[in-house]
Amino acid sequence: AHISVTGCTHSTVGGIVRGNFTANGQNHGRPTYKKDTQVNGLDVQLYYWDDRDGASFCGWWFGPKVGGDQVWAYHPSNTATTPPKTGWKVPYDGPVDNSFLISACAAPAVPALPAPATAAEQYGSYQYSQQYSQEQSIKQKQQEIMAQQMIAQQQKAVALGELKKKQEEQRRQQEENRLRQQEEMKRRAAEQRQKMEEQTRKNMEEQKRLAEERKRQFEEQKAAMTLRHFLAQKIRVAKEESELAVAQQELAELMQQELPKCGSSAEKVQTECAQAVEITLKRIETVKEQKRKEEERKEELAKKNREAQEKAAELLKDLGEKVNRAEELLEQLSASTEQLNPEKEMKLEIVTKAANSMDGKADDASEALKICQDFMREHASDMRAGAVKPPGVTEDDTPTLHQLIQRMSEVQKKKDTLIRDGSTNKEKLLKKAEAKKKMDVQLQKFKRYDADKDEMLNKKEIGQFAKKEYSITLTDQQLTRILKAFGTGVKKADFHRLIVQIGIAREMQKDAARKKKREAHEKEIEALKEELQEKVKEADGKYLAVEEKVKALEDDAKPLLNSKTMSSTEMQPLLEKLEEQATTLKEEISSFKSEIAEMKEGVDSEVAPWFTQQCRPTDGKTLMLDPRLTRVTAQVTRSKGELKMKISIELQSLEKQMLAMLRYHQKAKELSAEDLYSAVAGKKDVVEKKAFLNFFKKCEKEKKEDEEVKAPSAEDLTRLFEHLACSSAGISKERMMGLIRVFKKVIKETVLTEEKGIKSSTKRRLEVAEIIEVLSQESQVDEEVEVMRVQCRAIKDDVEGWATVSGDGGSKFLVDYAGVYKVVKETIMTETFEIDSAEAKEAAKQLKDREPRKLRVGELVDVWVWPKKESSGLVRLKCKSRLDGAIGWVTQIGNAGTVFLEVV
Repeated sequence: AHISVTGCTHSTVGGIVRGNFTANGQNHGRPTYKKDTQVNGLDVQLYYWDDRDGASFCGWWFGPKVGGDQVWAYHPSNTATTPPKTGWKVPYDGPVDNSFLISACAAPAVPALPAPATAAEQYGSYQYSQQYSQEQSIKQKQQEIMAQQMIAQQQKAVALGELKKKQEEQRRQQEENRLRQQEEMKRRAAEQRQKMEEQTRKNMEEQKRLAEERKRQFEEQKAAMTLRHFLAQKIRVAKEESELAVAQQELAELMQQELPKCGSSAEKVQTECAQAVEITLKRIETVKEQKRKEEERKEELAKKNREAQEKAAELLKDLGEKVNRAEELLEQLSASTEQLNPEKEMKLEIVTKAANSMDGKADDASEALKICQDFMREHASDMRAGAVKPPGVTEDDTPTLHQLIQRMSEVQKKKDTLIRDGSTNKEKLLKKAEAKKKMDVQLQKFKRYDADKDEMLNKKEIGQFAKKEYSITLTDQQLTRILKAFGTGVKKADFHRLIVQIGIAREMQKDAARKKKREAHEKEIEALKEELQEKVKEADGKYLAVEEKVKALEDDAKPLLNSKTMSSTEMQPLLEKLEEQATTLKEEISSFKSEIAEMKEGVDSEVAPWFTQQCRPTDGKTLMLDPRLTRVTAQVTRSKGELKMKISIELQSLEKQMLAMLRYHQKAKELSAEDLYSAVAGKKDVVEKKAFLNFFKKCEKEKKEDEEVKAPSAEDLTRLFEHLACSSAGISKERMMGLIRVFKKVIKETVLTEEKGIKSSTKRRLEVAEIIEVLSQESQVDEEVEVMRVQCRAIKDDVEGWATVSGDGGSKFLVDYAGVYKVVKETIMTETFEIDSAEAKEAAKQLKDREPRKLRVGELVDVWVWPKKESSGLVRLKCKSRLDGAIGWVTQIGNAGTVFLEVV
């Protein structure tokens, strides 16, 4: 069968699809067609595709190959058994192109085979054939152009006819609408005029009625206001009953005149008038009662005032008598104070007697004044009523409270002055009497030591006086010096000066003794300083030894400054050595500081400041040891963190190398995951260290540029084995299978099919973020279709099938997945897979009081054993926390569908 495609206004697609097509097979039960000529080196196919990939993919398609990703035109019909003639969308997701036409055509004529010809004839025939082909091609193109032009003219003519019909119809409808609008406008105008006339009449009647109503209301309000004004001016202001009676008579006359005019408010106005009269009567009665009570109150108040003034007069009289008594006692105190005259010569006994008498009089005066003050405090409020004299009491009969207070104040001041002056005079007289008494004693001593009774003390007599009275033996030189100040001898008048000179001599002797003692003590201090100086030198020596070790530690730690260039195997022993040195050195520094502190303890207080000054340089240097050690330990701590990161990175790199070698060996030997595990571990359920190392020695090695890719060293493989091993026995099978198995994550929605071909039947759709296990190597569907497919198993429900890794246009559907999950709802980590198993209960007993490890929201974990369902319906996986390295089983999806961990 042959068909022809014409029309198509699309500038690009039209040149591709226009032309003759020939049937060349079937697809999904319907014929396919191929264009007789290629376009830009590509075939042009016309085929049908059913709804196996969805209703949106069902229909007839133009494309370079059947089922390809590239298409040019589309028709959604799923009922047509042959290509539809019209209704094609160009491009496939664009609008319908009405000029696009498909029609049947005759097969191109095939010329009869000529008889064998000579070479010249053959050459001429060849030229004719070429010329014929060119003519046919030109003719065909001309026919196509003419057909297109005719179709375009026909379409244009049809369109013009339809446009004229539409314009005529529009003009007719517009004219009808215009006439209908005119009639409607006339009818509405007549109705509007009638309504306006009716409304005007109603408005005039309403205005007349309102004017009459307003006039009536005004008359009523005027009458009511007249009455209310009278109430306010006459009734409410009445103060006497007689005045109110006159006003009531006038109100009655006014109500006869105005009340009928109040209309509807007459009853209300009448009530107001009655209430106003009643209220005024009550007010007048209330005022009369208030006046009567006020008169009674004033009489009672006057009576109380008289009684209070009489009582105040009696109290003031009593207070006056008490103040008089206090003034009498004050006079006696004054007389007693005058006896203590400091100008007089009085004996000590007389002074003491007079002072005692004065103290007694002062106490009496103070007591009398206190009685006045207590009386004043007790009766002050009652006596203040006496400020105004009651009738019949003259000014001289009783003193006022103010006068008594002034007299009490004067008594207080005079008493204080007399007591102060008397005390001062008493002190002076007592000192004077004491001095005279002492002088008499000294004169008795003078007489006792004046052996020759010449009223003078000579050198010998002075020496005896000093020795017996002051226990001091004066030298002849000292006696001569003392006597020189007094001439030939010490007279009685200068005896006190002699005592002073003897005191000076005694102090000079004491100074000499103190000086001798001080000099001996200074020698002891010097010896003590020399001893302490030796201790300081010894401490300096110990400091240098410790400082040398600190410097050695700093030198050993210098390589850590370039730790980025060091491997973990180089860093780890260095850090262990530095950590051990730092611990030992910290103890030595602490011991050295304790020795310094002990050295300072118990030092004599006199040399303590000097010793502190001597120790200051050593103390200052010692203080710098801890910061230096701290800097090194901080560097070690930082490097330990870096080492941890470096070990993690190196182990990740080694793990990638190991996985690459496993994948290559698996691919080279075409092994399944189970077969690859057997190749590594043999028949054992645990991968032992020896088997692990032997496998990587003998496994297939990838070559690049005819050289084997360098494998990890035995030391690195040992480190990796110890990292992966779950116990001393080795790497568990479930852990090793978790590494061997390959997983991918769905990043773009696709389908899981039964077979490798992309058009095979669909099992189910794969959703974004879903995880699948790869069961085969990636492979291309066929040479023409650059679609990479892989056999896989969905982790979600264990459904197996084929999925597209990448499409023909390079779009990715699946990517490699390293097995990282993120906690989205808090859960716990357990040691066993089954939560309710006997093994789980035994593990819970062993935990006792310890809380199970909780996984917090946002925490990341690495998969060790991929998710699988347990007996209760929970989907659980074994993982390792990136936060603290904890390993255990965790619920990913609860049996009610709650998601605890999501794919990252």
